[in-house]
Amino acid sequence: MNTRLIGRAASEPVMLRASEHALLMKLALHHHTDGGEGTLGLRAHVMLEMAGIKGAANKKAKLAAGREATGGQAGAGKVKASTAGPSPDRAWVVAAVGGYETLLYSRIGSIAVIPVMGVLDLREGDVRDSEGLSIGTSYESLKLAAMNAAADPMVAGVMLYVDSPGGAAVMCGATAKLIAGAVKAAGKPLWAYSDGGCYSAALYIASQSDVMLIGENTGVGSIGCIMYAVDETAYWANEGVRVEAIKSNEMKDIGSPYRAMTAEERKLLQERVDAEATAFIEAVAAGRKLSTEQVRVLSATPEFVGADAVNAKIVQGVALSVEEAISRFAASMGRGNGQQSGGPAARKGTSASKTMEPASLADLKAAFGGNDPAFLLECMEDGLSLDAAKAKHNAKSFENLKAEKETLGKELTAARAELADVQQKLTAVETDLKDAKAKLESPVIKRALLGVTGGSPKAAPVGDAGGAGAGGSMAFTDRIAMHQLQGKNFIKAVADAKVEDREGWGDWQASRPKAR
Repeated sequence: MNTRLIGRAASEPVMLRASEHALLMKLALHHHTDGGEGTLGLRAHVMLEMAGIKGAANKKAKLAAGREATGGQAGAGKVKASTAGPSPDRAWVVAAVGGYETLLYSRIGSIAVIPVMGVLDLREGDVRDSEGLSIGTSYESLKLAAMNAAADPMVAGVMLYVDSPGGAAVMCGATAKLIAGAVKAAGKPLWAYSDGGCYSAALYIASQSDVMLIGENTGVGSIGCIMYAVDETAYWANEGVRVEAIKSNEMKDIGSPYRAMTAEERKLLQERVDAEATAFIEAVAAGRKLSTEQVRVLSATPEFVGADAVNAKIVQGVALSVEEAISRFAASMGRGNGQQSGGPAARKGTSASKTMEPASLADLKAAFGGNDPAFLLECMEDGLSLDAAKAKHNAKSFENLKAEKETLGKELTAARAELADVQQKLTAVETDLKDAKAKLESPVIKRALLGVTGGSPKAAPVGDAGGAGAGGSMAFTDRIAMHQLQGKNFIKAVADAKVEDREGWGDWQASRPKAR
């Protein structure tokens, strides 16, 4: 098992997302179960090389059958072989690193694609499991890859292909400087692209590139360092074990899990983590052309995804795939889709694509029109390239659509509330109509309201009885209901009915229950 990786994870600062610490420990105990290649090695070949070559990730990897080895002599740190790819413009450069045959880079046309994948650590042996299969990328192999790509006459530009949660802080800064220094000293542009994730130590390295692109939903960030200290005293006390350290000075066992940490020790370790984080922030600021204060503010946010990373100026643009990123890189050097091979690579004056340079006002107007001068001015002030401006415009359009959606949602909620209120009022009206209809069921009331005469002639029509016969067939209670329907209040209705039909009034009074 790779116990060195476990030991460093606990005792040294690591530039790794805190949530990935468990992953780091699992990787240290990792056993591949999907055959001789392993998932990381397989992805390196399939996604990066875009071909079916297998074997470079194995401890005792052999070149694919039928591929002739060319290049430098074998030996530690030496390029062992450059194998032909599936087409004339593809090749894979392999070297013996720390006793393991390791893929340094894939050459696609005139672009060397260096994989920065998995957990990052110092040496090749630190990123291999017990079977020698790759579980990450070593700084040792990255430095060797950059130096060989810089010296390779077939390479005109170098791209870092990143899919990593980060890794060890030790040697990360030196590795980032060496990669950028070697490539740029050779007069070659350095780009970086990530589609799976670019965090912490991986971002430290990628941030030193001339141009950095990410996938549409890819996250970047986690700028900072973390160190873990484990206190196992309670566990060992429960087991009845007491550990004593015989040491030459008080700080010799700093960070020991067998005793509680002192305030002085915590202060020293915090200072070390802070120093590593400051160096990280300064490097990102220099690489991305931001102020240290800007990066310090950005470091408080765990990650930025897609267009948000463009707006934060951590990356210059978005590319939907590694193929698109390579194509844009090749186009920036006037090399089509990156399929041309051969020719001297170290051409002085080679620079990043014009589309990655700050866009002119004329270009911005041509792309976006002049309807939003504030946006154009902001792009000019930020020095955004045309691609970055487009990503920013897309992000702004998305935010506007999101705001419009929220406004429409609020308006829809208000409209629904108004509709519910109208429905409630309509229900009340329907209830009133139902009650009125029930009252009109009496044939006598219908005839009275319609002014139809009838009934017994013993009482003549009086007042506004509507022309109905006041006596006869109309009961006294019906008279009261009739007056109510004509808009009179109950007391006046009773009084009117009493005048119109005194006999009925008397009968009604006699029929009412008497108080006892």
